[in-house]
Amino acid sequence: MPGSDGGKASLTEDDRLQQQQEHHQPQGVDVSVVPADSRNKGGEKRQRRVFGVDASDVPWKIYVSRALSAWGDRMWSYGSGLFMTSLDEEGSLRVVAIYGFVSCLSIIILGPVIGNWIDRSNRLTSAQAGANTKKIFEGTN
Repeated sequence: MPGSDGGKASLTEDDRLQQQQEHHQPQGVDVSVVPADSRNKGGEKRQRRVFGVDASDVPWKIYVSRALSAWGDRMWSYGSGLFMTSLDEEGSLRVVAIYGFVSCLSIIILGPVIGNWIDRSNRLTSAQAGANTKKIFEGTN
């Protein structure tokens, strides 16, 4: 009987699929149908958007961001090593070696203590303490 199913028989397969996806998507995720491009000659393709950004663009942006961040960090380390070398009258690497030793030793000793404190405390409190500590050591407000 055509009317006994509540009108669901008139829905096409794509409409039913769209309704199922709408009910199961987390908040902020939109799966929409976009016109086919030249690579996809079979009709339409589905495009996943997360908070208004095409999800297929996200991975390479994360990779580029991480690469640039790591490159900047290594450039800073290289430049600070050159600067510390210029502080020594003899031009040796003694100051750089002392800096590296103290830095690694402080990470070995203080790392577990700070990590346990972060695990036990409120995340907001530990984030604020970390930001304030960084400001103190950088000398900025």
